[in-house]
Amino acid sequence: MKTVERPLNTDPEIIELLPDRADLFAVADAVAATQSVRRRRPIKALISAAVALATIGLTVALVGTLGSNGGLTERALAAVGGGRVLHTVVRVQPQGTAIDLSTGRRARIYAVLEQWYEPGSGLHQRVLRSNGALEPGRLPLSQGVFPQYATLLENFGRDYRDALRSGDAQTERSTVLAGRRVHWLRFDPAGNQPDYEVAVDAETHLPVAVQQVGLPHSRSEILSVDTVGTVPSSARSAPPPNATMFGIERTGSLDLGESSTFMERPAFWLGESHAGLPLNWLGGLVYSLGNAERWSEIKNHWRGIELVYGATNEFGIPERTKPYLRIEQGTQSTGLGGTPPEGTLVSYGRLGVAQKDGVFIVIEASDPALVLSAAEALVSVPPR
Repeated sequence: MKTVERPLNTDPEIIELLPDRADLFAVADAVAATQSVRRRRPIKALISAAVALATIGLTVALVGTLGSNGGLTERALAAVGGGRVLHTVVRVQPQGTAIDLSTGRRARIYAVLEQWYEPGSGLHQRVLRSNGALEPGRLPLSQGVFPQYATLLENFGRDYRDALRSGDAQTERSTVLAGRRVHWLRFDPAGNQPDYEVAVDAETHLPVAVQQVGLPHSRSEILSVDTVGTVPSSARSAPPPNATMFGIERTGSLDLGESSTFMERPAFWLGESHAGLPLNWLGGLVYSLGNAERWSEIKNHWRGIELVYGATNEFGIPERTKPYLRIEQGTQSTGLGGTPPEGTLVSYGRLGVAQKDGVFIVIEASDPALVLSAAEALVSVPPR
């Protein structure tokens, strides 16, 4: 960091008003040189006014530069390249915590996605790495806990270069993001979709972040961006159909012996009670998932188990005004909360998702501590 000399006037009340800015220190010296020491309080007021005027001047100059764009959109367009396909690597961080069940170590969940947007065929993507929620490889755009990012990232891929070319991108402000100076460009996508904004590095003019306007928690970090001629064949996948149907059927109560063989894999439980909550419901589930317009057309079905600890009604539904713990498990992932690796609980507070010996488990509870304690205590149901 550059060292800035303090002003000649060393009045501490004046110095504490000023940031480490040489130009503002000079303003302070000039004002102080015309004043008497006996007028300390007026000096402070004058210094405050001088600092305010200097700051306003700097802000006006900055806004004027941003408002006129100064060739920013042209440089941003040139920075990404002229290929047909926009190719980006994006780091997404939705809400949630990945907890290592063996060590207790916690980290915010994330996924790094590689994406290609091709005019006419849409967005293709695959997961490069994740600490929970998504498995490496290709995935549908709206799978798991990431649907809230799908439209935003698709709009960026589709509109970014076109809006820069047409001049529709509006320069909003200049800030510091992760230690670098950036300019924020605002985009208005077609239809009724919310506006989004892109942070462009002030030196390289490459985009470094994208977020929905007014929602900083929706921010995705753009790790790299360029353009290529085509989408790699390994990344191509058919676009998801318009009619994807999903349902769960409760088949009724099971005894303990039946539950051990109801699924293709052994089921898990917490014993007859957990944390003072008795097991009051044990029942079967049948899942259905398919790309269809009618239920009769769905081909993918699998079985699951539901357990409820704590008070329930006559149908086994937990009384959620009281302490309770509900465990749902099946042999395939439903996408709810993602698909964490073995030994990891992805926690969203009162909801958690885990995977154990090939069984996908969703835990819901009246208290987040119950979700974690249940994930740590799961054991196989005794064979019949």
